[in-house]
Amino acid sequence: MRAMSEFKLRLIVMALLLTLIVSGVTYHTSAYGIYEASSIKPVRSVVWDPLPSKPLTATLGSTMSIEVVADSSASDWSVQLSSKYGDFSLELVDAVYSEETGRWTLTLKLPSNIPTGLYSLKLSFTSEEEGAVEYTQPRCVNVTVSYPKELLIAHLSDIHLPYGADVLARAVYELNLLRPSLVVITGDLVDVDTISSAWKYAWSILIDGPLEVPAYILPGNHDHSGDDAANYMEFCGPLYWYVQIGDFHLIALDTALDGYVDMDQLAWAESILGEIGDGTKILMFHHPLFSRGSYTLTGSWEEVEQFSEYLYYSWNEHIENAKELLRLVEQYNISLIMSGHIHTEHYVVYNDKHYFEVNLPAGGGLREGDYWSYRLVRIDENGNVQVICLRGKYPYMHPSSYPIGHLTYYYTPSNDGSASAVSIVIINDLNADIEPFIEFAVKADRPADEYSFYPESPEHYEVIEFNGVYYFRFRVKVPAKTSYYLTLAATSDNNPPTLDFEYQLIDNTTLSISTLVSDYEWGVKSAVLMYSINGATDWIEVPMEPTIEVNKDGIKAIYSQLTYNQLIDLPENAFNVSIRIVAEDFAGNQNEVEQVVVIREAPPSSSEQPVQQTPEQPPEQTEQPEQPVTGLPMNQVLAVSIIIVIIIVATVLLKIKKSQ
Repeated sequence: MRAMSEFKLRLIVMALLLTLIVSGVTYHTSAYGIYEASSIKPVRSVVWDPLPSKPLTATLGSTMSIEVVADSSASDWSVQLSSKYGDFSLELVDAVYSEETGRWTLTLKLPSNIPTGLYSLKLSFTSEEEGAVEYTQPRCVNVTVSYPKELLIAHLSDIHLPYGADVLARAVYELNLLRPSLVVITGDLVDVDTISSAWKYAWSILIDGPLEVPAYILPGNHDHSGDDAANYMEFCGPLYWYVQIGDFHLIALDTALDGYVDMDQLAWAESILGEIGDGTKILMFHHPLFSRGSYTLTGSWEEVEQFSEYLYYSWNEHIENAKELLRLVEQYNISLIMSGHIHTEHYVVYNDKHYFEVNLPAGGGLREGDYWSYRLVRIDENGNVQVICLRGKYPYMHPSSYPIGHLTYYYTPSNDGSASAVSIVIINDLNADIEPFIEFAVKADRPADEYSFYPESPEHYEVIEFNGVYYFRFRVKVPAKTSYYLTLAATSDNNPPTLDFEYQLIDNTTLSISTLVSDYEWGVKSAVLMYSINGATDWIEVPMEPTIEVNKDGIKAIYSQLTYNQLIDLPENAFNVSIRIVAEDFAGNQNEVEQVVVIREAPPSSSEQPVQQTPEQPPEQTEQPEQPVTGLPMNQVLAVSIIIVIIIVATVLLKIKKSQ
């Protein structure tokens, strides 16, 4: 009996191990599991403030303060700003330790001659408890010449990572070109904050990713789901916060799971507002105060019940909180209030001066007729608000924000300061005029005035030089539904691009053509496909768009060679297709290839006897295309393998038991 009990115990232990292993493989329910599963890190482990989710704005030559988590013995401080432009040391003006918080406040002076832009913060120090410490806080300091007189805000919401990762990557790619003053994400960054891949993509795309615009992030109800925002606070930032950018004041509040702001937070917000005085105020929270639709309202917070039918249900159920929030909006003259959650556009003008704006999701679920988008909102120092829309639309016309995926661009052949020429292509498929920010990086091995723009110079541009590289910076105007081409070069380009293509015939009904074009001097400008069916003299011309690699696994905007993929639908009577591809570089040099593709044997004419002849096929057609191998996800394969091993072990133990 004792042996049998021991045997049963072994089986129970194995079953428990199996359960733990499988659950660990498929789902991380703790911050530790998430941390181990990817390259992310707790954002406040060393630098308490600033954060990549609420960056600090500082002007050239000014002082700024940061908070560092370290014991009282910390010394030998070294702080640098780091970006693609280089590493720039900051002068330590003062360092004060707080026994109450256990944190240091460092006052630092910025250089007066570094490039403006978004920087990471590199920090090193020594302490008795930790020894030598080196730490980098990503994307947390935005350096400007002076504080802005207006802000151009890109509003995103409801991304729902990991499911919206590809959409977020595309938005980041496009916003790097549009280059607004800042990005605001009004909640539901992740779908469930205990999913490890959600935080993996939050970090690789946004928090420590390629976005060159400061991003300000606040939580939504989905960021609370799983463990009540514990991972959000560890890997993103605080649930509510305040940031000042010159005369602009941004306050983020947390509507949590239940969809309203509690009285303690509202009291905290009033304490901030009371200290601000003058200035333009922007308030952000996830669940909107007002329900769906676009309309104007006139009233008073004292009689909020009179328009309770317009309140979003979670606020209506907490009418006193709604009343207090509206009092703050009125009493402290908050100009712009931004929210998300409802996955649709929403625009309310309250008392002719308070603008409540809600945008479509940027990765979350969509209703029929909607699309993933970002909204551009302009606000000036006097509190004037302009909600920017597609051409011919207004904020109350749904949908009117910018759809993600309609703006394509690339630099070519390089843009890292290693060459003496660089070009850009911008394909604006938006129904909106844009003013993109362009930055050309070229060799500083000659005077800057030896560089010329082709076909013409932008109206205004600046040139800065760092570490052997010239950076030419400017904005241009690109009208809706047009393309823009520009080259900066100090050397000539007399060589045509190289051109290769391959094709595949699919079921004798579709011809798939893949073209690779390379140019290492001024870069690839375009590729055009022309074809004719059965030797017809009329050629059909198809301008091709390049394949741009932008997805959750990476964002690439610089190409020395480009791939163009095109499908040709073949008519039933097609026996052959004549293909001609013309590639052009930015200097006007062209290369051309031509080939006839046989689809099937043409029938003999009535005056000819049939000739049995097998049509010559290109090598690509002699084999069927390799089909992708499908299978179970890796975590399921691992789980099944573990189950099989345990079954084998259990079988062996049973046999041993029977033999005893």
